[in-house]
Amino acid sequence: MLNASKRKEDKTKIMNKKEETVLGYPRGRVAETLRRILYRDLRNNQVETIVTVLFSHLLVEDAIEKYIFKLLTFALPGGKARPKLENKFWKNIQRMPFMKKLELITPVLDNRQRKMVEDINTVRNDIIHVRKKTDAIVFKGKSIWKEETIVKYFDGCQGAFHEISDLSEWVDHLFITYKRWAKELEKRGIPLL
Repeated sequence: MLNASKRKEDKTKIMNKKEETVLGYPRGRVAETLRRILYRDLRNNQVETIVTVLFSHLLVEDAIEKYIFKLLTFALPGGKARPKLENKFWKNIQRMPFMKKLELITPVLDNRQRKMVEDINTVRNDIIHVRKKTDAIVFKGKSIWKEETIVKYFDGCQGAFHEISDLSEWVDHLFITYKRWAKELEKRGIPLL
């Protein structure tokens, strides 16, 4: 009888080990558990808002990076060296601080677009760097924790993403036109530059 009880206890321990990580956190809920330990005052809707802010900002930053990449790699030489150069450019762009990236594309943004991207970035910075009390984080004068505000934030991010993506398409169009004219001029024996 004692052996059966001991085996059941050992089996329970083994099952519990599978349900926990090496450090004893519940499997499948590690991030949630750590968040509750570190920031126990955050409500679930605030956590979802933070995730939305971060991923929405990432959407905008990705569009900016792709635009800068297209501009910088536009005139790279072809051949075997090109992929290596492109990779180097891409890594350097990703390492740049966000505001430096924004400064690079400022000449093609109007004031409204630039202000929107700056506002988007301010909210992200306030959350990431915990610069303000949680309740003081605002977007366009309204608390970021209100559903209406997070919808407007996401809408602003989507708008910025689409506008910057449109600029990237414009660069693609220029590049295609450039190649077409370069070929045509080469056929006629006229150097492009």
